Amino acid sequence: MATQRTNERRTVRVRLPKWMWGNDPAGFIAAAQLRGRPVGDEFDVCTMEGYLKRSRPGLVESGLVLDSAVRSGGGHRALVSLADEGIESPIAKAAATKFNLDARPDPSSLPSLVDRIQQDLSLCPGTQLPKACESALRALQNLTFDSDGEQVFPNSAVHWIRRDEALVHRVKLASVLLRLQRDGRLAGGDARQVLAQHRAGENIFASSSALSDGVYLFDAYVAPLLASLSPAVWGFPVHRVHGTIVFIYGRPISGTSNQPGELLRTLRTVGADSEDVDATRYESFASADAAASAIAWWTNRIDEMFGVLTDPVVFADDHGRYDPTAALQALLGVEQVFRRTNSLLLVHHDTHARRALAFTVLDTLRTLTAVNLDRMFDYESAALTLEHLESDMPAESHDILLPAARRAVRALRSVQDGFFLRGADGSITLTDRPVKPATAAAEYLGMLRDATHGFTTTRTAAKQRDKIATLLAVHNGKVHHDVGMIAWLYLLDFLARPERFRSVMSHESRRT
Repeated sequence: MATQRTNERRTVRVRLPKWMWGNDPAGFIAAAQLRGRPVGDEFDVCTMEGYLKRSRPGLVESGLVLDSAVRSGGGHRALVSLADEGIESPIAKAAATKFNLDARPDPSSLPSLVDRIQQDLSLCPGTQLPKACESALRALQNLTFDSDGEQVFPNSAVHWIRRDEALVHRVKLASVLLRLQRDGRLAGGDARQVLAQHRAGENIFASSSALSDGVYLFDAYVAPLLASLSPAVWGFPVHRVHGTIVFIYGRPISGTSNQPGELLRTLRTVGADSEDVDATRYESFASADAAASAIAWWTNRIDEMFGVLTDPVVFADDHGRYDPTAALQALLGVEQVFRRTNSLLLVHHDTHARRALAFTVLDTLRTLTAVNLDRMFDYESAALTLEHLESDMPAESHDILLPAARRAVRALRSVQDGFFLRGADGSITLTDRPVKPATAAAEYLGMLRDATHGFTTTRTAAKQRDKIATLLAVHNGKVHHDVGMIAWLYLLDFLARPERFRSVMSHESRRT
């Protein structure tokens, strides 16, 4: 392998334009928390965490702002760092002018109160965030039940999840180098067009930027966590330019209503059957630390994930040079997984949309983890994955992170019950071979995944056509609403095993 070594640590060769970062490419490397050793007009680069042998890169972190007694936590002082006056002030002024914020009606329901908190805390100056968070938390805690005046959310609290600016710089490295590859004038040193675009306020390094913008507000990477108990909710986000303020209710509450809140909900979709609804999802958490533990686990794993995803060495080609195309494609794939997992968690009322989204998530995870779909669809494999997660995660976090995964595993098991033509030993015959129910169920789900492009099989091989015809004939077609949650199960598994991700991405980069 041609990858270089510096002080016995692996590096990758990167050529940066001399005009970068105000004619200081070494300054960009430092700002991205990378370490670069000059080699002629290039650099041998590694991450700073790799060079210092740190266990985590420190690109993403979390902190407690206010506990349930409205006392300052360890993250209270750093709350203002989530804001950026230069970026946010013009946005806040434009919003105040457009929407006449002073004329807003008083909140009349919990959703309208949450919406008001999100508006106010998204737009207030950073220096006012601590006081605004305290006022918002007290507003939540002042809600009482009409029957006896008891507080609705006595255990509510405030946390934050913050991404370091170095993460943005690392992500941008691929975009800068991709423009250089495609822009002959810029690669030749003529930066006039780029400077003109920059003065005009354009995004000059915009390679697929709209497909990977979740790293900026960090909404893409927080959203699935907060939707993990769908159709229950356990908190809500307030996004600032450098991170997210997370308000937790202190217990799960219903995120749906018996009455449609908008006219689109009066149009019918196929959702969960009444018997599919698990009443336990609205029970109080076993531990008062459930939310804090879940946020900490999630944040730590996201940090490790980005440590892999933004490590230039992971994307070294066979010649030991950084491959920005491979790096960008990995970033897009990961963000797609998080965006679509959030979407499938939220489509509680639409089984077909959830299932289709789950298939696309699993397809992407297959490329990121090298785990094939047959294994993902197999009940026994899924149950083992769940068992490993239960061991890996702090017990306090289970009530938030694992209910959907457990429902997914149970739903996978129920797919087996749909086979109504079986042998005397309980096996199912597919073409010319008897298979156990778990295998048949995995193949049935694989057939449904392929059928997102249609059930027509005229162009497939005869043996495959016969297997599909058999699956359709011997199964009743009933697939539990929660089968789509297997995407959540395997997203957790992906986060829990960053070294597998590193190995797969490194192998893929060197193969291309």
